[in-house]
Amino acid sequence: MNKNKAFTLIELMITLAILAIVASMALPRFNTMMQTKSLDDAAREMSVVLNEARSKASLVRNFVVVCPNKDTADKEITKEKCVENELGSTSSASELIQQNRVFIANIPKAITLSSSSAIGASFNADGTAKEKKTFSFCGEAESKNINISIIGGVEQVKGGAC
Repeated sequence: MNKNKAFTLIELMITLAILAIVASMALPRFNTMMQTKSLDDAAREMSVVLNEARSKASLVRNFVVVCPNKDTADKEITKEKCVENELGSTSSASELIQQNRVFIANIPKAITLSSSSAIGASFNADGTAKEKKTFSFCGEAESKNINISIIGGVEQVKGGAC
């Protein structure tokens, strides 16, 4: 007698069904992992840009302005709007932009700014912050805060729910 060692159609269907069940259990965890990564990327990007701006302020011995690329209502923030938000006028915006003293952090679309979040920060000529600020980034399930101390230090901390 000749024994067939191949899979039957039934065995293949059962294997695919088990694979589909395992994949459906892993999918929510994968989405959560991707959301957490996106939130981490946003916080890291903002921290890097803030530190770069602080260094630039100390280097050129003049103030610089930093903003995320969107506000708390998810509207785009341009360099001109960033200067207007931080300084209250646009009269010096073109000068600041030409001198590369306006920094915009690119925040992913999936991440929002909390309604209580700052939408800009300024560093003085000596690298200190104009005032203490907190940027709050929200994902689906958690948030991250970027705190700027008055001496210009940038700290990333895990926040609560948004």
